[in-house]
Formats: sequence, C-alpha cells, structure tokens
Amino acid sequence: IMSWFGSAIDGLFGVLTYPWMPLTISAVAFDGTVPANELDEISSIADEPFLANEGVVEPDAMVTSPRMLRRLARTRFPNSDESVLQRFLADHPSITKIDTARELQGTGPGGTDGVIVHRKGRRGIQNVVSQGFTLLPAQAQGFEQITYAYMSHGGIVLRDPFSTLLAWVDVTV
Repeated sequence: IMSWFGSAIDGLFGVLTYPWMPLTISAVAFDGTVPANELDEISSIADEPFLANEGVVEPDAMVTSPRMLRRLARTRFPNSDESVLQRFLADHPSITKIDTARELQGTGPGGTDGVIVHRKGRRGIQNVVSQGFTLLPAQAQGFEQITYAYMSHGGIVLRDPFSTLLAWVDVTV
C-alpha cells in the first residue's frame, strides 16, 4: 500500500502522491451514454505526455481501475459491435495492454478513479526496494516458534515525469 500512497511520516512518495507527476482531472463522465466523448477523453489522456514533450517520449503503458476498464470494454458505439476500448487500442498502438489496480478505484478527488499513462522500464515509475523481504531465525516463545520478517522500502521514483500523466476520471458502472 505504501507503493501507491506513500508515507508522509517517513517522507516516502507513492505513485499517487509523487509531487512531480503531472496530473489532470477529467470533465467527461465515463457513464456509457456518449461513447465518442469517452474515446476522445481517454485518447487525450494518453496523448498528453507525447504532446507536452513535443514527441520526444510516448507512453507505452496504461494502468486504471477495474471499474474504468470495464466501462471502456462495455461501452459500445451506436450501430457497431466495437467498444471504446477496442477503438482506443487501435488508435494507440504503442499501448499494447491496459493493467488494472484496485488502488486507483475511488481514491481520487470526490471518489474519482485514476488513469495512469507512463513509460515502462528504468525511466518510468520505479518501486524502490532497497532490502527485499528477509526472514529472521525462528524464536521460541512458550510452546510456539515465531518468525519475524522485515523489508526496506524506499518509495517511488520517477526519472522522467514528463512521460507520465495521472488523470482522475468520474466513472459509473
């Protein structure tokens, strides 16, 4: 959970609290009533980092809430079997897959869902784990053996924030 929300007490940034990540709030309601508006808005979110850095870097990954992905997959265009999700992926060949994270559902302003477009790899969002999960030797306490474990977490680092965008969108299912 610290990877997503960080820890103000420990001075660690999470994905949703990273101060240099560009963000926006969508004015379009993703409710399935106007598929063209939903396609235009999700396309604008995906295109924004590319346009903002004048085509230097293009996002190649998207993460959104399960609710948002279902809305995009279930909303169909009139007189067509094609969904908003299918058209979006056809229009954005660099984004080959959309991942989901429940931490993005209802955690934004006013209960909005998050959509993150970013670059994969070392220049994108990185979870800093300085010491992996480590088990200590078992300790006897009465008739039981207790094994303690620890892990060191350094928060999130984003080396190229201009290749990323966090958008908060209003989604209804």
